[in-house]
Amino acid sequence: MTRLGTLTGGDEVVDVTGFAIDHRKVARGTIFGAFNGVRMNGEDFIADAIKAGAVAIVARPEAQVEGAVHLAADEPRQLFAQLAARFFAPFPDVAVAVTGTNGTKMTTDALDWKNTEQKVVTDKPVEMKSEVKGLADDGTETK
Repeated sequence: MTRLGTLTGGDEVVDVTGFAIDHRKVARGTIFGAFNGVRMNGEDFIADAIKAGAVAIVARPEAQVEGAVHLAADEPRQLFAQLAARFFAPFPDVAVAVTGTNGTKMTTDALDWKNTEQKVVTDKPVEMKSEVKGLADDGTETK
């Protein structure tokens, strides 16, 4: 287990088990990223995330958080990414990411993956870090 204080540099003693930006994917020990989006405001789901087991909420300073640690930041996405990077470390020195809405799978299929035993295809950066960390923990070389 990783302690929240290890990730933040603070003295929080709760255990962190993962990260989520979808309140429906929160489990006990999750850090929930409550971000404003084009269609929805993640801050509207803070209470649901806490009920589901979130131990910390990364959100704007003015967000209302009760029952979990409020990790307030003017740029909450940036803080969320930094915390996730610490949690899922070590991460390979080189990683290839293909992003987009249309054609991502076709692009990754067209790349030369012959020299790569493992690849992770996902549209979520935190999920990617988790998958790569899992490969490394299993002894797979992640270069």
